[in-house]
Amino acid sequence: MALDSLGKAIGARLLKRYLHETSGTVTQIFALSTIPLFLAAGAAIDGARINDEHSKFLAAVDTAVIAVASDDRAAVQSLSGQALTDRMMLLEDIAADYVEKNYNASGDVTVDLTITGQEVKLDADIEFPTTIMSMAGIDSVALVASSTVKKAMRPIELVMVMDTTGSM
Repeated sequence: MALDSLGKAIGARLLKRYLHETSGTVTQIFALSTIPLFLAAGAAIDGARINDEHSKFLAAVDTAVIAVASDDRAAVQSLSGQALTDRMMLLEDIAADYVEKNYNASGDVTVDLTITGQEVKLDADIEFPTTIMSMAGIDSVALVASSTVKKAMRPIELVMVMDTTGSM
């Protein structure tokens, strides 16, 4: 108990000396403490930018996978060998083109397209440059997006009935 009150007294005395210090060390300590504060604020700003860009990138990937899935050339079940490889390369190029046009990519977009049965899956990533975080050695952040479209297994027949008897 006596050590606790002694520690408080020493802490109060040091705080009083710190507040009345006029030799410039307070200014130096304050200046050094602003560096991590500035980097934390910069990380928050970059984080908001990254979040905004990631949502735009996700929207572009969603658009691309829908475009590829709706293309007649996405029916690759009957293909094999070199014909399948060529078709998949063509579809990946189409997907990359859609992502680049809808996202306005400043860097290289990497796409990976997978078509299995009635499912079309597109994985894409791009390096997004940071601004203030680059001062801490983080020059870019990878934006990664994945989107899947499931095609209908068979055509759907839709029937509409209209009751004109007045009983409804």
